[in-house]
Amino acid sequence: DTANDITFKNIKTHGAGQDGIYVSYKCYQVRILECDSYDNAGSGITTYADYAGHGSATIAGSICHENRRNGILIDSNVYAPGEEINIFSSLIYGNDWNGIAGRWTILSLSNATVADNGGGFYTSYTDHETHIYNCIISSNLNYGIFDRSEQGIVTDYNDLYSNQIDYGGAASAGPHSFSSDPMFNNQTGRDYSLKDSHSPCYRAGSIRFAPQKDCRGEDFSDPPNVGAFAGIAGFTPTPGPPTPSLTVTPIPTATRPPTPSPTASPTATPPIPT
Repeated sequence: DTANDITFKNIKTHGAGQDGIYVSYKCYQVRILECDSYDNAGSGITTYADYAGHGSATIAGSICHENRRNGILIDSNVYAPGEEINIFSSLIYGNDWNGIAGRWTILSLSNATVADNGGGFYTSYTDHETHIYNCIISSNLNYGIFDRSEQGIVTDYNDLYSNQIDYGGAASAGPHSFSSDPMFNNQTGRDYSLKDSHSPCYRAGSIRFAPQKDCRGEDFSDPPNVGAFAGIAGFTPTPGPPTPSLTVTPIPTATRPPTPSPTASPTATPPIPT
């Protein structure tokens, strides 16, 4: 059986023994809106929502944080023209593996903040096109954007900063992208809103690629901020898992994400080129 036109909205999932939100490959035209998925044993959101290439999946206004695997995992039918994934106005941080990972036919990522994960954005296969605009991808342990597919990713108006490698594989910076401290309001306290108007991300994006609302439901200005927040300062994060004891390492090491083989699954973290 199949299911279509499905909406998950204002759902909070945490502490699950597997993925927080899981969408079967037989579901299509799926919308995941304003959800908060954290402290799960798997990924925060996993979607295979592309049944026979007939539909699309949208993830908007959502927060995925402190999951043991990926923040968001997309594993779609790369041989199905017409399948499209849209992720925007979302905050993805503190996940052990990647912030966003997977394979797809068409994916658009805009006005997201992806920070303090094992890796930032990773694709193992993309058949048609991937676009990344107006995003902050910062302080990820390994890479910022890694394109292992060698198909090429269109990126612009992004701030990639303080990742071990900002761009890897076939990924490269667009003409309006930059690498500067985004000046988060309180990064150690998981407040990834911009501290003030002196941030280099303040009104540094393109309205052409911006959604109407940010991750708090506020309107983006013209030009918009880069990242998930339309305004400055004042985000209160959901409390994460309890602080581990001293015998547990709370921050993933560089070797924690599994190293992919040439046929690696999209959840794997690619090796860091030398």
